Amino acid sequence: MTVMAAEAGAAHRQTGQGHRLIIAMVKGGLVGSHIALVMSVVASLVIWGPRAAGNAAVASAVTIVFFASGQAVEVVATELANATGLIVTISSFALRAAALGVVLWLAMGSTTADAALHPAGLMTGALSTTLGWVGGVVWVGRRQRVQVYDTAYTPPEEWDA
Repeated sequence: MTVMAAEAGAAHRQTGQGHRLIIAMVKGGLVGSHIALVMSVVASLVIWGPRAAGNAAVASAVTIVFFASGQAVEVVATELANATGLIVTISSFALRAAALGVVLWLAMGSTTADAALHPAGLMTGALSTTLGWVGGVVWVGRRQRVQVYDTAYTPPEEWDA
């Protein structure tokens, strides 16, 4: 085996590990956000009624799509050079945030949408789903081991005295 082949194999294994970590975190985010979606819809239904529950469901779905599409871009960005991956990731966030802003701006200007919107339901769905996604990612991430950061600690030799 040549040195180049060994380096290519090591790079492939590292990339595979990166994808495995990201996919596990996406799964955790999806589970956490769906749990939060159900909880926010039920809470909105009980507290404010069916219109708020529908708004909570829509806000939760939009939030899940926002985060999941961002994670999909990050999977692609892990294959790119550092600067390129960073630019792709930040550009993706800016485009998703701008698209969400345009949708909200159009909804706020529409009299039809205004009658259907329930601000408390929207806030409950979006906020709880965001917390559910982050909670799921943290739950999965705290159990993951990353070789680069998990090197064994060895004290300096002069400390043995």
